[in-house]
Amino acid sequence: MADIEVISQIVRPQDKIQAIERKDSDNRILECALEAEADVLVTGNMRHIRPLGAFQGVDILTPREFLDKYFPAG
Repeated sequence: MADIEVISQIVRPQDKIQAIERKDSDNRILECALEAEADVLVTGNMRHIRPLGAFQGVDILTPREFLDKYFPAG
């Protein structure tokens, strides 16, 4: 756990958003990404989150898309 804490940031979002109507708990994930000022949100959630493509400046990518974009095979 100590190793994870070194590279992690705990966020407690203050602002609520309602971008995803069908599954409100997915909005909590978006709130955390915004609060953390994330550049990228990596998700396997293909039903509600990934289809957004981006949200308020945060790119939303699958794990494969993330690897291909930031660590392309050379």
